[in-house]
Amino acid sequence: MKVADKQRIKNLLVQAEGQWVCSSIFFRELFIKDYAQRISELRSTGLDIEGKVCDQHNHKLFMYKYNRVIKQESLL
Repeated sequence: MKVADKQRIKNLLVQAEGQWVCSSIFFRELFIKDYAQRISELRSTGLDIEGKVCDQHNHKLFMYKYNRVIKQESLL
């Protein structure tokens, strides 16, 4: 069964464990040309995905990272 592009992006960001992932990975290695739209969809589901201009390469693409939110429930 083929995994949806949105799920592939989510999996990669989660596996990066809070490290920045250059969007060239989505475009050039995973061949997801509409990665920005898929990231927007993931954000709309409540995922905390941060973005910034890539500072690792000489291009104007963005980098993204998933900020895992740990919910703590009260014992009271």
